[in-house]
Amino acid sequence: MNRDDWNLYPLLIRLMRERQATVVLDVGANRGGFVDQLRGSGYEGRVISFEPLPEPYRVLAQRAAGDPRWDAAETALSDTAGPAPMRRSGSGDVTSSLLPTTAAMVQALPEAAPGERVEVSVSTVDAEVASRCSESDRPFLKIDTQGNELAVLQGGRTSLARTIGVLAELSLVELYDGQALFAELVDWLAERGFLLLAMAPAFHDPRTGRLLQVDALFGELSQSSA
Repeated sequence: MNRDDWNLYPLLIRLMRERQATVVLDVGANRGGFVDQLRGSGYEGRVISFEPLPEPYRVLAQRAAGDPRWDAAETALSDTAGPAPMRRSGSGDVTSSLLPTTAAMVQALPEAAPGERVEVSVSTVDAEVASRCSESDRPFLKIDTQGNELAVLQGGRTSLARTIGVLAELSLVELYDGQALFAELVDWLAERGFLLLAMAPAFHDPRTGRLLQVDALFGELSQSSA
């Protein structure tokens, strides 16, 4: 989620400040680009980044070691815990997923064709919050998991009760087999009190220009603040 245009970060930082977020859960961290955006936007608080693939995790862990408010965990998050195969694909593993890619994804981005399978560790948001956060913590949840967003949310049902906001990359077209699409996720979050605040284009089909994914920010802002 490193977009030059349609910048959601000022609104994201405002939301975290208003709702007094104490920790950011960076799910699908890759090499830490989201944390660069947070730090560059003025957030100085705690971050826990989750990345299951060994190569990007090594880079992530090295970077986190230089920041006392940043922890890294070598695990994926989903709705159940345990080992699972991840399908590696894309430059820098940025399109790797626990779900298989569809023909639509590969047609739009040929490098997303699945490569080798890697067995990774899988945990849940609830398990990680229970072990890494205090009862007084108020998390903000970022999800960039290539189609597995609903499973991540379902694995955090308990934690969502005290989560102040969610930033997720959502698909308008089925790019990963069996994934929940934009409308289903917006409704699922709305039923739990998370309002859609803003969106930014994330991924277009280069052949047609069709918008395929957006970054979507959910939460609640005070009406009294500018």
